[in-house]
Amino acid sequence: SMIKLRYAVKDDNGKPVMPHPYKPWEADAPGREEEVERAFRAYKAFENSKEYLVVAIPVIWMFALYAPAVPVAGAVAPALTAAAGLLYAYANHMFYQGYVRDLSGRLLGFKIRTRTLLFLLAGTATGVACAGLKAFGIDAASFLPLK
Repeated sequence: SMIKLRYAVKDDNGKPVMPHPYKPWEADAPGREEEVERAFRAYKAFENSKEYLVVAIPVIWMFALYAPAVPVAGAVAPALTAAAGLLYAYANHMFYQGYVRDLSGRLLGFKIRTRTLLFLLAGTATGVACAGLKAFGIDAASFLPLK
């Protein structure tokens, strides 16, 4: 897990190498530079995941609330919400695992996670627009070419 890896670098006596988990640059660990770097990357991945989560949770909630207002997505909106949430979680896991291995390994997870959030954001905006039209008595389905 993310937390365990941050505290995993220990010297030969079993004492943590990093005096504080948020200051890995203060680590005095000759010969353990790769372990310290890996732990620092785990810390950065954890912080990035937390930053994204502040955006992701409200967007997923708003998508769940407003996607049913979209005529073509109404019936499958709960399944879309669950699938997008699971995809986001898996992409976040891929991002973390790739980031800990090496810096370039994070890109695939990052791209999938970002595109999932963009999908959710676009669906939310569309749902809000359709709900707004419905509030004014306009059926959004009337704008669709197919009936």
